[in-house]
Amino acid sequence: MWRYLRWVLGALLLLVAIAVALPFVLPVGVYKDEIIAQVKQATGRDLKIDGGLSISFFPELGVELRGVHFANAPGAAAADMATMERMVVGAEFFPLLSGHLKVSHVTFVKPVVDLEIDNAGRGNWVFDGASSSASTQGRLGNPSFKDVAIRGGRLSYRDARSGIVQSAENIDMTIELPSLDEASTFAGVLTWNKEALNVSGEVKRPRAIADGGKSELSAKIVAAVMRAAFDGTIDAGAGAVAGTIEFKTDSAQRLAAWFGVTLPKVQGFGLLSLAGDVRSSAGQIAFTNAKIVLDDMHGSGNLTLDTRRAFGSRDAIPARLASNSSWIGSIFGE
Repeated sequence: MWRYLRWVLGALLLLVAIAVALPFVLPVGVYKDEIIAQVKQATGRDLKIDGGLSISFFPELGVELRGVHFANAPGAAAADMATMERMVVGAEFFPLLSGHLKVSHVTFVKPVVDLEIDNAGRGNWVFDGASSSASTQGRLGNPSFKDVAIRGGRLSYRDARSGIVQSAENIDMTIELPSLDEASTFAGVLTWNKEALNVSGEVKRPRAIADGGKSELSAKIVAAVMRAAFDGTIDAGAGAVAGTIEFKTDSAQRLAAWFGVTLPKVQGFGLLSLAGDVRSSAGQIAFTNAKIVLDDMHGSGNLTLDTRRAFGSRDAIPARLASNSSWIGSIFGE
């Protein structure tokens, strides 16, 4: 028995010795320069690491970066597209010992990401890289991660064409990315307008999104205030979606208040559901073949939501509805 305990203790001591020695034997500075150079080559933008780089042992072995800043597109409102307090790049052990960083997964701690669409309709997440004609096949290769974790993140979205500005906070998300040419799944929770939303879905072609193209997208949102499901496509270059949607809330009154809209003080405004085809463009969301249920009333038609209107005003999003069902217009004051 004592012999086996000695082996166990010996193995533990060896692991402790390796943990103490690794920071002195691994070329940490080389990893920092390599990461910065690869980001520049892949995206054409600068990556700055204010807090330096070190070896991380817990909760996983890897490289830890602190004070990370990723430059924004030229002419964007914010100087950085993304900043983060800390980033841990999980790495396989034996390649790390030989000076090679073979990434297994990545964790972003308190990232702040600013997404913008300029007046020309171009998103700041579309990278020119070393060559404007190069695709991500050559620029990004084929990265593979068991998962990408986001902890305590914040995301903002600004569309210069419509003036829309939105933000989500307290983002805790896990993304699985087998490769850029395979479907990527995501699941997690975030806060928008003081409501917690559980979000999950799948992006069929991640490489197309990275190139500013189109990909099939399915997504679900579940919250206390509403439930929604989308199945269609997303155009990363234009920041637009098109497909079918199902939406339901148990309280239209609460939903309207969530958007900052005051509904008439009348009986009802409970159950509200909508199903149909949806297409978004700059400043507008259009529903076609829509089937609508409000309390005991049913209707169908084509609806247009003007997202350029300010929340809480008479001309806010819910007030810009057009339908072949007259009761909808009377409800929203049309």
